[in-house]
Amino acid sequence: MSTLSATNDNISILIASLLEITKKINKGKGTFGVLLNDTIMAKDLQTSVSNLKKVSKGASTSIQEINGLIASLKTTKEGVFGTLVNDTISGKKLKDIINGHE
Repeated sequence: MSTLSATNDNISILIASLLEITKKINKGKGTFGVLLNDTIMAKDLQTSVSNLKKVSKGASTSIQEINGLIASLKTTKEGVFGTLVNDTISGKKLKDIINGHE
């Protein structure tokens, strides 16, 4: 019987706390309250998340393209870039020229 009484007391405290939290949210207090009651801020947050997703996807695509370019430069033996990447002697000569150590 005492266990049932303690359980009822705990439930009563829990319900009172939930009611207090719900009232604050409905009044626009706290982060959740602001988001639920301020439609402009909620929309701005949605837009920010959407933009972040677009930027992340664009960055991922760019990184994949750069990796592909680097891979093709490493496998291409012809042309200026292929020579510079794959031919260490020509690369050193160019570095010496740039540094003024012909």
